[in-house]
Parts: sequence; C-alpha cells; structure tokens
Amino acid sequence: MGVKEKRRTARLDCRVPVLCKKGTIFDNSQTVDIGEQGIGFFSQRFIPVDTNMVLEIALSPKADPL
Repeated sequence: MGVKEKRRTARLDCRVPVLCKKGTIFDNSQTVDIGEQGIGFFSQRFIPVDTNMVLEIALSPKADPL
C-alpha cells in the first residue's frame, strides 16, 4: 500500500531556487512543489511542520525575487 495523500489542495511540481530565513539563519534551497496552501522544499536543516519563516523565491533569473 502507498502513502495516503493528506493535503487538502493539489500541489504542482515546481523546481526553483529559494532562500529560506528562520530567525538569523539563512539556507539556500530548492522548491519541490507548490500549491494553494503550501510549498515543499529541500533543506539541509530540520524544520518542524508549521514553522513560520521568510522565503525568497526567484521565479526567473532576470526577475526580482518575491
């Protein structure tokens, strides 16, 4: 049996660079997927579920980050 999907909304595959900031710690990462209620990304550090943090996402190399 596979893992049951628990998300309420669909996620789309999306691989873009992201800069994460939690307190004073910055972590360069990459998104895995994105949806209406959340974003998945890789991190070198453990981040508990529902942690509030600042994310800077570069959608295009020439665009300003969001």
